[in-house]
Amino acid sequence: MGFASSWLKDRALFPELIKEAPSADTGIIVVVPSFDEPGITGLLDSLASCVEPACNVEVIVIVNAPDGADVQSLKNNRISIINSEIWKKEHSDCFFDLYVIDGSSIRSAGWSVGLA
Repeated sequence: MGFASSWLKDRALFPELIKEAPSADTGIIVVVPSFDEPGITGLLDSLASCVEPACNVEVIVIVNAPDGADVQSLKNNRISIINSEIWKKEHSDCFFDLYVIDGSSIRSAGWSVGLA
């Protein structure tokens, strides 16, 4: 366990969200905070059209909302999660590994998009 892993283990705000360890040759991890983005698959299509790098890539979409978000925005978050999971199944041959995290399960007071 490296320095950062040890430090984070003692200071984590919530439990581990991705159970699989990154591949040893993962060189790029993209974290995408998402709120009220029912068209998130457009972003995934754009990323998939990039030139594939020589290393493994992970894309982590964290769908969350601020306290007091309106009902329509929360519905759009649900649509975003569903559409991202469908996209993942339809693009299983994509060069990046996609993880979609429902941030509503990891709420922490005072954190909004910064939680991502």
